[in-house]
Amino acid sequence: MAAMLLEISDLRLVFHTPQGIVHALNGVNLTLEKGKVLGIVGETGCGKSVTGLSIMRLVPCPPGRYVSGEVLFEGNDLLKLPITEIRDLRGREIAMIFQDPMTSLNPVLSAGDQVAEAMQLHQHIGRREAIMKAAELFENVKMPDPQEMTLRYPHQLSGGMQQRVMIAMALSCKPKLLIADEATSALDVTIQAQVLSLMRELKNKTGLTLLLITHDMGVVAEMCDDVAVMYAGSVVESGDLSEVFNKPLHPYTRGLLNCIPKPHVKEEKLPTIGGSVIDLINLPSGCAFEPRCAESQDICRKETPTEAFVGRSHRVRCFLNSGS
Repeated sequence: MAAMLLEISDLRLVFHTPQGIVHALNGVNLTLEKGKVLGIVGETGCGKSVTGLSIMRLVPCPPGRYVSGEVLFEGNDLLKLPITEIRDLRGREIAMIFQDPMTSLNPVLSAGDQVAEAMQLHQHIGRREAIMKAAELFENVKMPDPQEMTLRYPHQLSGGMQQRVMIAMALSCKPKLLIADEATSALDVTIQAQVLSLMRELKNKTGLTLLLITHDMGVVAEMCDDVAVMYAGSVVESGDLSEVFNKPLHPYTRGLLNCIPKPHVKEEKLPTIGGSVIDLINLPSGCAFEPRCAESQDICRKETPTEAFVGRSHRVRCFLNSGS
């Protein structure tokens, strides 16, 4: 049996807003083995980032409210732990890299101090030692002149360098789980490739377990062992990367894969998924993807498909393929 580091079961989260109740997560089920890379992919608003924030317990409650579910990290339900224990876990056991480093970094603290801060808190070491370790981390993430970089402020660094500071900060206490939330989407393609290569190298060197949140199927194909496709707050398909990519079962997964430009294929128009992203305040009574699905049946409008295994690890929520 593979050792599971993270297990999310039937996670449901709503937000109370003046416009109504937003059903942000609708029964999310995910598993992540130690040492593996899991990619969560889907359109904007599908629940990817909220899932990551839920693992970190960073969703403000209120307006958020967990209706049901478990988030098990090494067997402990993070949703039930006291906030003092969660704060101790953040950075030390679970770390997160956010999308835009410029808004995540403190503009009045040097890069070295920001990385050292976490080590001073969790490892109980002095500032001088922490700054020395920060310089070592900057060298590990391939920053030029790492000693000098500890003195620089965020506005003095390029976007790629800022993101390397964020990676160094996340790795400073050697966490067991690293969550990267669109960590390369704000970077140009050249720097994005460098950062992805760095993350892959660090993962291979340290045995890090990585949860990669992205909308880019190409990044998933390059980085991940397993993939989970989200739509309207639910995981509609998940499994081994090669299984899902080579034999996608859900119409939404097929739509996402068809939207990837194919090299050496001249197309008049790139295929798209029709319709609009579902309104999470007014969810339909049946399958959430049904209004956009070209393969929908009568049952899809009336009932919500349950998750079913198709093969060893391949799971899908669809009446067409699951036998639901």
